[in-house]
Amino acid sequence: GVAIDAAALVAKALESGSDVIAISTYNGVGLRYSKAVLAELAARGADLPVMIGGKLNGIPDESNSGIPIDNTEDIRQAGAVPCTDLDDMMHVLRATAEKNAQATTA
Repeated sequence: GVAIDAAALVAKALESGSDVIAISTYNGVGLRYSKAVLAELAARGADLPVMIGGKLNGIPDESNSGIPIDNTEDIRQAGAVPCTDLDDMMHVLRATAEKNAQATTA
């Protein structure tokens, strides 16, 4: 979830040797939070896949209607992997497992 500060989440993920970070989010915070997690990873020189699911929308700053828009593509462009279902997650997990297997045999 997004109840934990992005810096604390990344610190715990790196401390525990995590291979990926998976985030569940709710209305309106997915883009901001995924950017914060990715920035924290970059600041620490770490490169973990970040998967994010849930309600991936938000209200644009320039909106005069207050109607949320889908932020899925913006999240993808920021560098996180939007996951709408388990198949999306499995793709990332399999790729990560293959990468890790190659690294241990090299």
